[in-house]
Amino acid sequence: MDVTSKQKNKIIKYIIDDRPKKLGKYIDKHEIELNAIVTRKGEKMLHLCAREGATDCLEFLINKGCKVNLVDASGNLPLHLALEYCLQHYSHNIEQNLVSFLLTYSANHVHRQNFQGVSPKDLLDKLNALTTSSSKPESPISVSSDDSDGREYSDKKWREKLEYECDYEFEANLGKFEATDDYWKCAGGAEESYDSWADRIFQAFSARQRQSYASKYTPKAKTTEPEKKRNNLRPEPAPSTSKQDVEKLREKRKRTKNLEMYKKLFESQDEIGVGDIPFENLKPGEILDIMLQDIVDADVIKRTIREELRRWHPDKFKQKLGGRVKEGMLDRVMDKVKTIAQALTSFAK
Repeated sequence: MDVTSKQKNKIIKYIIDDRPKKLGKYIDKHEIELNAIVTRKGEKMLHLCAREGATDCLEFLINKGCKVNLVDASGNLPLHLALEYCLQHYSHNIEQNLVSFLLTYSANHVHRQNFQGVSPKDLLDKLNALTTSSSKPESPISVSSDDSDGREYSDKKWREKLEYECDYEFEANLGKFEATDDYWKCAGGAEESYDSWADRIFQAFSARQRQSYASKYTPKAKTTEPEKKRNNLRPEPAPSTSKQDVEKLREKRKRTKNLEMYKKLFESQDEIGVGDIPFENLKPGEILDIMLQDIVDADVIKRTIREELRRWHPDKFKQKLGGRVKEGMLDRVMDKVKTIAQALTSFAK
């Protein structure tokens, strides 16, 4: 059965947003063939996952039975596109969760050239050069002649965010993380999903921001002439004391330190010890302030909250970063991760 234009757009949205469970339910409901073409460039779902860096959807589709040896209209395997994405957006996590995972199933195709004569082996060599050098290559090898289709859909995902229902589902890996689809069900708490919690947190965070803004910028009531005279007799308010200034400086330094720890934890490849986990003794609101920093767009805030809930889920954290934890510290590190996860979800209670 052919895939309709409406179905293609829906599939593309779910992949760009990396929503594996939603994608799975949709293709099952509409009986969509796993290796159907979904873009004008002849890309199948697996190609689109690789090109957009949608690691969860890619893993889900491979486990569901998508073929890794099919090519698009330019002769590219999904591995070609995954390697190009990694070259353009390199991080260790992308290399491991996108390229290495796909390579496990595509090892027999690394010498297969696309219509431009580029093989995955060529791109692997360039990736190896990148990881062993201190700087990024000036001009990554391009495996496609026209990327306008991909950029078009990347732009659409931001324009259409408000149309998405807030039901982002978490993980689909041969049932490996099925129990974590409902965060607090697996943690022993209330039966609500990631997106339900994310929506609650967003609403609570927004209300907190509005309250803070209102208290800061509420205009003062006008006073009558007699009141002004009486007020003039009152002593001037005491200027800010040095103790208050010191406290503000201390809070600023604490925030800066936690932000640096937070970025280092997820952006570096250093070993992780107990002291490397940020947000110790911080209130949930303070943690969210650091995570969201200066984001003002409502869609981006919602997306970031969902990502942080997933990122700090103990099972997900252990899966992604457990290999970097120093020997003998895993249990204590995970205790701190659980504390942060609970602090995030408690914000909306």
